[in-house]
Amino acid sequence: MILVEISSTLAQVIVTDMKKIINQELNFMDTDGVVIASTDPNRINTYHEGAKKVISTKEDLIIEDTGQFKGTKEGINLPIYFENKLIGVIGITGEKNEVVKYGQIIKKMTEILIKEAWVKDFIIQLRENYRTIIDYLLFSSDHEEGRSSFSNMFDINLLSPKIVVVGNMIKREESPPNVTERMNIILDKYFPSKQQNIYTIKNDEIIMIIDHTFVNDLEFNLHSMLKEAAENLSTDLLFGIGLTTSPTISHQASYEMAKKTLNWVRLFSNNGIYYFNNLDLGLILNSTASYDKTFFLKKVFSNLSDAEINDYSNILRVYGENNGSITKCADDLFIHKNTLQYKLNKLDKLTGYNPRNMDDYVILKIAFLLYKTI
Repeated sequence: MILVEISSTLAQVIVTDMKKIINQELNFMDTDGVVIASTDPNRINTYHEGAKKVISTKEDLIIEDTGQFKGTKEGINLPIYFENKLIGVIGITGEKNEVVKYGQIIKKMTEILIKEAWVKDFIIQLRENYRTIIDYLLFSSDHEEGRSSFSNMFDINLLSPKIVVVGNMIKREESPPNVTERMNIILDKYFPSKQQNIYTIKNDEIIMIIDHTFVNDLEFNLHSMLKEAAENLSTDLLFGIGLTTSPTISHQASYEMAKKTLNWVRLFSNNGIYYFNNLDLGLILNSTASYDKTFFLKKVFSNLSDAEINDYSNILRVYGENNGSITKCADDLFIHKNTLQYKLNKLDKLTGYNPRNMDDYVILKIAFLLYKTI
């Protein structure tokens, strides 16, 4: 059963807004018959015997005369329900024939406003719970020891295999200011909590822990998110996906795999879905120590300017995509093949590595890839 206690703040907002519609004084009483909100400040915190009678009988009550019940004035009082549970009473002050016609409308509107407020609070609390679980699983030192107690606390089975997905939100100039909130709504749509999926967004980074039973739908739903974010939010999404958790792969390990994947592929793309188990050179180059990268690049690129490195990086990429075909590579680069041959010879002269030699090509390819990671 959902337990709801209406705050005086919410009740006051409701009666104030309702008065603007019907131009009558309104009161909201709790289940003890106490006025917790009113458009007449003098009635707040007073006892309303009529409301107590409504709570008891669960029926509408018309007050014929002021003072007919303790603390009452002429008007109508109606029970307010949430999820079939009586949670309070709304009262409209005024001449009977005038206020009765508003009774059912005000009752329904009040119940709708309470439901909307509850849903909003529920979503906020749910997202806070998600963040707590994710922080615990991925960034806490004792994440393994307390998984069972956390599962009971949040009704999430943390012992079942999970897949960690990390995504980057890459905003464009035309992206709306409320991208994060709208992205949360998209996540709710494609990865509902009832399927044991949890997520959070931190500084434009989406972190998702997906239950293994959802694996067959994972890529389809991520692609749907990519499309919706691009079309409706002018935002690109780039996802890295770690391995499924197991006795040998922790949530933290899967997260690190997803992050490594993301950090690698973002060098070449700003949208798409990429898997850790599909990485090749990225597995090695991502883990290369910074000092080793710097030393290697200084050795290969010492005679190249930054502009030349960027130019030759593109040339070598296209050269490799065309399996060393000078003609095809020149066509793709929109230059004459003699110009391309001149550039390749110059690269050989400046670096000491000839891209038309297979061993040298591998060294140059690795160097250009590493350069992007610095």
